[in-house]
Amino acid sequence: MSVGKKEKKEKRKRKDSKKILFQVGFVVFVGFSILIVLLGFLLVYNSRLSFFKGQQVYMKAQMVQVQEILEKDPFFDWVADMWDLYPVDMMMETTSQEYSEVAATPYLGQVSTEDIEALKKENDDFQKAVAKVKTLQIASRVMNTISMAGDQVVLIDIRKDKTGKIYLYFPYDTYPTDVMGQYVPEMIVNDIIAQKIGSRKDGQEEKYFADYKTEDGIYFYAGYAPIYSHGEARYAVVFMHQWTEERSEMINTVLWMLGILVVVLAIGGALQLLFISTATVGPVKRLRYGVRKYAKEKNREQLREDMTTVKSRNELDDLASEITDMAEEIDSYMNENIRLAGEREAAKAELSIATRVQKEQLPAEYPESPYFTLWAYIQPAREVGGDFYDFFLLDETHLMLLIADVSDKGMNAAFFMAISKSMIKTSAMNTKDPVEIITEAEKMLTENNPGGLFVTVWLAVIDLTTGHVDACNAGHDYPAIRKQGKYAIEKAPHGPAMAFLPGVPHVGTDFDLEPGDRIFLYTDGIVEAVNGEGERFGVERLQDTLNAASADASDEELIECIKSAVEKFAGETPQFDDMTMMSFTYRK
Repeated sequence: MSVGKKEKKEKRKRKDSKKILFQVGFVVFVGFSILIVLLGFLLVYNSRLSFFKGQQVYMKAQMVQVQEILEKDPFFDWVADMWDLYPVDMMMETTSQEYSEVAATPYLGQVSTEDIEALKKENDDFQKAVAKVKTLQIASRVMNTISMAGDQVVLIDIRKDKTGKIYLYFPYDTYPTDVMGQYVPEMIVNDIIAQKIGSRKDGQEEKYFADYKTEDGIYFYAGYAPIYSHGEARYAVVFMHQWTEERSEMINTVLWMLGILVVVLAIGGALQLLFISTATVGPVKRLRYGVRKYAKEKNREQLREDMTTVKSRNELDDLASEITDMAEEIDSYMNENIRLAGEREAAKAELSIATRVQKEQLPAEYPESPYFTLWAYIQPAREVGGDFYDFFLLDETHLMLLIADVSDKGMNAAFFMAISKSMIKTSAMNTKDPVEIITEAEKMLTENNPGGLFVTVWLAVIDLTTGHVDACNAGHDYPAIRKQGKYAIEKAPHGPAMAFLPGVPHVGTDFDLEPGDRIFLYTDGIVEAVNGEGERFGVERLQDTLNAASADASDEELIECIKSAVEKFAGETPQFDDMTMMSFTYRK
């Protein structure tokens, strides 16, 4: 490798080593930023909430005092009526003559209900003068009772046709003609209407508070409560406290506190990154170096040595130990895989041999004869199976048919099948009696059968000139025989399977075939095929399918018909047993 490439590689490694520190630093920065924002929000929220709670306590006390002053004043209901009757006159300045006239009467002091009734009989101008003076008196009492502290207090009409109209405004000049009769900000009026003050049930508190911001950026906090006149809530007393400057001071205080917090967190973050760099980044670099080296050289002892240099006093030490153990497991796993791969190749070779052996055991071609036609089919459940069939002429007029099923599957069954078939064929060279053929073959088979395997066999010798059939059933499925165009299951006596109970006699049977009769042979893989519901194909369904097939169907066509019926019945359920069929038709 050239010097330039080495330098580039080393530079890239140094750059990669900083990634963890950068990523951790970024996470710390984002976390601290989120923390600062949340703390700022909480500080502002809590300060604002505390401020509003203090305002509520203050305004509630003021509202109670104003309610008592207005609602308990015997003149208030009458003055309120005068506001409704003469709104323009009530806004005019009270003259000294009007004040002198009223002062000369008892109406400026304590009055009774009879005094008010007497006042109502006076002329309108005098009543107006008294109403204006009493308004000033009421306003003065309110001013002397409440603590303004820079607040504004407004008495507004909340009746539907006069909502928002101002009647009293504090602080104000002696004659507040510039505000009397004007309207309060629409946002307050909308809140009062929405709250439906004055419509609550007895015992419910009727004091409401809200925070507002005007279009020109002025903040103020408002509280309002109903004032009753003539038994109904006609008015609302509204307290408004402008807190724009207080809000700015509050935010400045929070920002100052956050600034201190940022400095503290920055110092803490720097210390944390320094600690992470020492306790994490360095050990991680050594871990990466050791793992890369192992991946390249596959030297477990060198990896173990490299991992001992990782000293972080945290979970990375455990990780280094686990990496060493993992490398040992990987080596063991690789060695085991190499061994298994060799075994799989050997098994594959053996399987290939077994498959070839099984195929070679089956007849390579079908004989042509004027006496008969036949066809056979086999489908192992695995690459090799235990089913087999055979047919061959013993002489010019005798044909032997054979179908069998070994008790196992796979390679063992394939080899046992080959041996069984060979011994049966050898026995058939000496006799045409099916019982003797099976008995002699069983003797040879049981001489060396360490696996304890056995095989079911149906074997028949057919005289082609007469149609006479001699058969022996060694534990196999009953054949289906077609006579006069109808299939029936031939349940003749039978003995045990070959090599299952050595020494137990086998039983023979015989029957005659007429031209057109047919023998259908099969293994249990056909009748024991199952569908998705676990239901078996069964012998009865096999017999019905045979009888439903065309009478003119050839042996090959018949087998294809049964094969299609079984596949349709099983659906997607996998085949678990070998399937073998043979069809023989006697012609003459």
